[in-house]
Amino acid sequence: MKQSLLIFFLIIGMQSFGQSMKYEYAQKLTDRLDFERAYPIWCEISEDNNNADLAVLRQVSQMSFQMEKYEESLKWNTILLSKNSDSLSDYLRHFQLLCYNNRHDELKAAIDMASLKFKGDQTVMSWAKNHKEIMLRKSSVSDYTTNNFSTRSVGEQFSAIPYGKGILYVSTDDDAGLINNSYKRTGQEFLSICYLDTTELSKYKIWQKMFWKRLIYHNQWREIPQSTKHEGPISFNEEKTLAFLTSNQEYLDTIKNVKYSRLEQLVYAKNGEEWEQIPFPFNSHLFSCGHAVVDTNGWIIFVTDNPKYTMGGTDLVKTKLENGKWTEPVNLGSQVNTTGNELFPFVSDKGILYFSSNGWPSIGGLDIFSFDFYGEQPEHIGSPINTNADDFGFYLDEETGKGFISSNRENWSDKIYSIYKPPFKCTVSVALKSCKGNPLIDKTVTLTDTKTNKIISLKTDKKGKVTTSSLEKGRTYKVYYQGDKNMTSDSLTFESVPNGDLSFAMTSNYTEHVTALKFKTALGEKLDNIVMYSYLSDGSKKNQYVSTSSVAVIEQKGNSKVDSVTLEVVNYEDIKFIIPEPDFSNCTDTIYYTITLNRLPDSAYIQIQNILYDFDKYNLRPESKVELDKLISYMKSHPKYKVELQSHTDCRGTYKYNERLSRNRSKSCVNYILSKGISKDKITAKGAGEYELLENCPCEGDVISDCSDEQHQLNRRTVFLLITPENEILNNNKLKVD
Repeated sequence: MKQSLLIFFLIIGMQSFGQSMKYEYAQKLTDRLDFERAYPIWCEISEDNNNADLAVLRQVSQMSFQMEKYEESLKWNTILLSKNSDSLSDYLRHFQLLCYNNRHDELKAAIDMASLKFKGDQTVMSWAKNHKEIMLRKSSVSDYTTNNFSTRSVGEQFSAIPYGKGILYVSTDDDAGLINNSYKRTGQEFLSICYLDTTELSKYKIWQKMFWKRLIYHNQWREIPQSTKHEGPISFNEEKTLAFLTSNQEYLDTIKNVKYSRLEQLVYAKNGEEWEQIPFPFNSHLFSCGHAVVDTNGWIIFVTDNPKYTMGGTDLVKTKLENGKWTEPVNLGSQVNTTGNELFPFVSDKGILYFSSNGWPSIGGLDIFSFDFYGEQPEHIGSPINTNADDFGFYLDEETGKGFISSNRENWSDKIYSIYKPPFKCTVSVALKSCKGNPLIDKTVTLTDTKTNKIISLKTDKKGKVTTSSLEKGRTYKVYYQGDKNMTSDSLTFESVPNGDLSFAMTSNYTEHVTALKFKTALGEKLDNIVMYSYLSDGSKKNQYVSTSSVAVIEQKGNSKVDSVTLEVVNYEDIKFIIPEPDFSNCTDTIYYTITLNRLPDSAYIQIQNILYDFDKYNLRPESKVELDKLISYMKSHPKYKVELQSHTDCRGTYKYNERLSRNRSKSCVNYILSKGISKDKITAKGAGEYELLENCPCEGDVISDCSDEQHQLNRRTVFLLITPENEILNNNKLKVD
């Protein structure tokens, strides 16, 4: 019996020792990132021990997760949670595994359980917040269709892009060299860039076996030499003069004595038929860079985990190559990037950015999103593009609607799928004309997507038209012409419809018009020396307008728009005229208004010709004082004016005598006016002698005038000139009426 017990305990001890050896060996392989060999041992340890501790179960769950064995990982993680794990990472991994395994109906219960266990945790709260959106996206169906796409490679393949007559893609089937090394984390060969001539697919149906394909029809693309490291994906600029190849770095870093390399972005410039590598200064052995593409504006968008440029995880940043120098990278911002991972960017001909992310709410792992740089956040494409698996490597020719995606939706193995999206074609034409029907040429018309606020700016042609097909399906667009200094604005809205051929017209009226003021009198007298002051809409006053015509033209422009005018004409009532607001619905560039001036009564009407003098006299006649009283009254009611009096004689007498006589006549008028309270600085006097005769009656020297007394009387006179504050002289003597 003792011997039997001894053998029993010896067996138990040997089993315990063997279990310990397995654990140490599995841990050693794990530390080397040799998951391919470590994982079966961890599974064996867990299955041999029904009471496996949480650390072992966590190791198995994590490793199967990293190896994309999601069904097995969910099995182990479920056991782990059933043992009341207190690790938040176990629950977060469980959320992901439920999505990966298309068991979304269990997701809410798992989130609720974690919410109770980890109250207030931001990550759990984020899952709870996004749960409804995840479920909506799971049921969202787009108008894309997907189909299997066959290459001659039998390994995993992804990130296909057109090149020449075929496609370039990344594959594990065609590693460089005769001896192909396997990647220990996955057990597959290293990645390399392969080429498939799609016009020759039918040639190789006989040679389907792996041996012949490798020996004769090796798929590896060789325009750019590839190494024995991981290579891919690859992209080019539009001209195919720059190539961007993602690769492993030569530098090996060490974590727990395990050497590994990060990603780097290799850039090649084409020189003739050869590709020459050029520096990419953002590569660093401390961080990864890769997955670069060129957008429609020449920006180079790439992926990096350098915290100097990122918000967390891997982000999309942009740089430019200008005059041989790279600009400092700029993060694309929170409209694109999250604290998760954004990867595999692609920019379509329309300038739309497509990328994969697990930071935005997704159906499973990586989902594909689109962003046109106008919205607040990217748009989830929906199924069948996105699934519960990792979906990435998106390419689309938006003109034809054809493209590719990559996904591990079948057996968790990366595979290329062809996609098709029915091209949306809707053409809109807008004709912009003036209200008179004339085309408005070289004017800017904008179309704004009311959902994203994306603006399309177009210039009208010689027919005043703009035409575009760059519209998105089912969107409402606002068409707007801003107008200019001459024409009013106009706008309209429409909804884009498939296969639509839409035509619209916009009309612009005159916004800067001319106001024409016509002047007349009730009795039809001839008007002269009209003084007009303009008052502007900003409250300022414009210099006076003095005219001898019957029409005043005002250009109504911007801040110089005139709201009202005052009119002053000697012997007529002053008028203030408020210019009405124009009705721009009427098509006119000139608006006419007629202003009627009313003559003053005889008691205030100044008869200039009545200020006359007796022969060789300068004293005022009684009737002259009556006219001067009228002038004095006018000056008092218009204090801004000055008056200049000019007196004249007839030809009789010497020049010198007549000059003195005319001055005395002016002084007699001035003295009378001053005696009535008019300020001295408002009036001046001049003597013109006989130099400005109204009647041609010369009589100097031996010349004897044959003029009548009435003609000589007309030459003996005083006239006055009104002078405005701006020193404009008004010859009011032309206003006399017979």
